[in-house]
Amino acid sequence: MVQALDKYYFFQNYPNLFNSSTTICFYLPKPILINLAIYNSLGKKVSTLINEEMSVGIHCIDWNPSELPIGNYYYKLEIPEFTETKKLIINKQAPNI
Repeated sequence: MVQALDKYYFFQNYPNLFNSSTTICFYLPKPILINLAIYNSLGKKVSTLINEEMSVGIHCIDWNPSELPIGNYYYKLEIPEFTETKKLIINKQAPNI
């Protein structure tokens, strides 16, 4: 029998240093309302990827920022009892993976 983990996990996007799309994953130990958003280096929200209740388990979302310029961005996972932010880099010179 596999037992669910009891902590939230927020993983680094991959690939990081990308030019067309990247994958963002997180783990939820229980069903809960989450907000996953992207911010520019000035702290302005540029995209909301998820704002809904999600089920237990690992969730991954592919993000294609074709409308955004190259640069450093931050993605933030907000849950009532957990918040974490990570950095991602859009670089149009990065190889397509």
